[in-house]
Amino acid sequence: MLLYLKFQYYVMESIRIYLPEEIALKFRELAMHDYGYRKGALSKAAERILLEWFNAKKNADKNKIIAEFPECRHSIENPVEAVSGMLGHIKETSVDLQHKVSSMWTEKSLKHRH
Repeated sequence: MLLYLKFQYYVMESIRIYLPEEIALKFRELAMHDYGYRKGALSKAAERILLEWFNAKKNADKNKIIAEFPECRHSIENPVEAVSGMLGHIKETSVDLQHKVSSMWTEKSLKHRH
């Protein structure tokens, strides 16, 4: 019997941050509580916190756009559905369109070259 294992390798980077002592102690306490008293607990906790922060920022930005442009709500929530069918009237294949665009770019770059 053959057993195939799939490994994921992550390139890790070190970031040095400075925190007030009270916050650092509370962070260590909560990280150790959640991830145990072993190597990597602080890194795992920091990664989780940063990912949550990134997601919160992304959602806040999305909500801000939706508040300003409510008509865009559908396209922001599902961009695939938003563009679905928009190019149905075009009869050329995607390859033909790529060739056309390539020709247009070439013409434009040669025009601006002189």
